[in-house]
Amino acid sequence: MEPPVPHGMSILPDKAANLSTFFEADPLLVDAAAIGVPKFDAPGSQLDSVIGWLNNITDSRRHKIIQRLILEDPVALKAELLSEIRDNRQAITLPVESPTRTVEQLLQMCDSLRQKKEKKQKNLAAAKAKREADKVEKERRARMVEMQSAPDVWLKMASKLVEERGTDNYREAASMLADLREAVGGEQGNKIARKHAAHLSQKYPTLNVLKSSLRKKELLD
Repeated sequence: MEPPVPHGMSILPDKAANLSTFFEADPLLVDAAAIGVPKFDAPGSQLDSVIGWLNNITDSRRHKIIQRLILEDPVALKAELLSEIRDNRQAITLPVESPTRTVEQLLQMCDSLRQKKEKKQKNLAAAKAKREADKVEKERRARMVEMQSAPDVWLKMASKLVEERGTDNYREAASMLADLREAVGGEQGNKIARKHAAHLSQKYPTLNVLKSSLRKKELLD
């Protein structure tokens, strides 16, 4: 069986995770143990302790403290009073839940948590990929509007990419010509893009990666 589980198990300090690594335990074991365990109601703040102490001392004691504050070292008096307040605070008793689960059940809960965590991460990754894809498509559509009004500018940009060499540039040039074909549209768009692709292929007959990229975009026979 599990040991008694203290309240507030779900909000342990991050450094406590190092214990799982040290003992070679499942990193989700603490999360599993925290399921169904209430939060820990922390004791009041230092201000609450001070107010409680003030309410419990007599008026004569208060007057003496004020006199000492005026006549004595205030720093030393503050240290003395804070020590008294701490001594009068009630000791904190950490509430616990009685053991109800076996180690095997906790490990099964770890597996369930891991599956949920992996699913969440997968969904987040998919959502991020979709946002990035949507952004790229939006930028592509905006670029195609510009292509439609000034195709010669983009033909020159494709040529410049090829002149600079590199596999990525060849692929970008092929994609640019394919977008230009779609932007202009119809037979005219197809004619402009394929004519420039043929021009690049003839100008750089040894650039096989370029020609391959153009063929993948159906710009070369």
